[in-house]
Amino acid sequence: MKKAQVKRFVLYLSGIIAVGVIVYIAFFSVQIVSGVSKKELAPETIVRVRVLGAGVTNVKAVAKKLASYSGTDLAVHVVETGTFTLHEVSRSFIIAHTEDKTTAVRLARQLHLDPSVVMYKPLEHNTKQITVTLVAGADMNVDSANAQSKKE
Repeated sequence: MKKAQVKRFVLYLSGIIAVGVIVYIAFFSVQIVSGVSKKELAPETIVRVRVLGAGVTNVKAVAKKLASYSGTDLAVHVVETGTFTLHEVSRSFIIAHTEDKTTAVRLARQLHLDPSVVMYKPLEHNTKQITVTLVAGADMNVDSANAQSKKE
């Protein structure tokens, strides 16, 4: 009788272990599948921007503020900053580097600029794949806006 009891115990224990392994595998399979099927809202359009200072006092501050405009419909990536070499301008404007200016116009609206300030000019040797150049004039001074808000 002892052999029969041991045999039953081993069979019972084997069944419990098999059920445990199946439950363990099923649990992690559900975790993996549900993790893969979750959807993240990707931005509708990605804009690669070059910011050139042309009357603005702090180009880096404008670039930082511009990058914070990213949302679910428009992702703004500032890839380069510099100085506009021709002359200083009082009003900012946008240069689209693709013939379709839709993205540049959307960016202009997000920056509260008139869409008529968007112009098209291809960018030669565009290794950074810049789609838009923002020429930041004196109207984009971030420091002066922050100073006024601190006074109030």
